[in-house]
Amino acid sequence: MNISRWRIYESISNECPTYISYGYITSLNRKTNNLPKFHYVDAACIKKFTYKTLTKSIYLIEQKRCNDRCMSTFWDAKYIDSRDGKEKKGSELSYKRLPSATSKRTTRREDVENDRIYRQKKTKKGEFRFVCNSRCLKAGDLIRINTGKRKGIIGEVTNSQIERNKYKVCFIYDGQDVKYPSISISKDEYNILKETGKCDSISIVRTRRGMIWRKFDRIKYESENVDQYNKIKK
Repeated sequence: MNISRWRIYESISNECPTYISYGYITSLNRKTNNLPKFHYVDAACIKKFTYKTLTKSIYLIEQKRCNDRCMSTFWDAKYIDSRDGKEKKGSELSYKRLPSATSKRTTRREDVENDRIYRQKKTKKGEFRFVCNSRCLKAGDLIRINTGKRKGIIGEVTNSQIERNKYKVCFIYDGQDVKYPSISISKDEYNILKETGKCDSISIVRTRRGMIWRKFDRIKYESENVDQYNKIKK
C-alpha cells in the first residue's frame, strides 16, 4: 500500500485536481465540530467539514448470503456427568483454559479447568453429518401473506425452520403486532412455492441476495446507536 498509493496519486493528479489527507486531520475536523464517530461522518470530515455535507438520510449496507458454505456439521458426543448424573455434551466436560491464564498453551493446574475428569459412561458417539441449507426462502426475501389475519401484508423473511412435516417461516413487517410473527406451510405447499414462487399461504415478491441497502434517518440512528469509538472502547 505504501508503494502503490504514490503511483495512484501521480496517475490521478495528472487527470484531475487531487489532494492527500491523513487520519489525524479527519479526527481533528470531527472533534472540532463535536461530531460522533461514524463511518459516514469520517467521510464528510476527510478534508474540510461543512454541515451541507451531512444528509438527513443515510443508507447502511446489510449482507445477505445466498447460502452458507458449511456442507457438514459435527454432532458432539455425550457423557454422564459424575457430579449430578446428567447427560452432557463433550464440549461441556472439556479441558478449558481460564481467561486469567498466562498464555494460550499453558498447562499449569492454576491456569486450566479440567472437567474431563467428570466424564463417566459415553452415551452417544460423536459424528459428522451432511447438511443441506439450500431453501427457496432465505433471510432478506420479501413475501406476501395470502391467508390469516395478516393477509395482504408484505414482510421480510428473517429465517425459515423445518418442524416435522412443516416449514416455519419467520418474518418482520412495518407495524407488526407481535414480536416474532411467523407462518407455517405444509411440505406440499413448500414444493409448489419452490417451483412457481407462490402457494396458497404465501408468495415470493422479490428475492434479495447479496447486499441490501437500508434507509435510516441520520439523527434517529445516531440517537439509538453508540458510535464506533464507544464500541471499540467497550
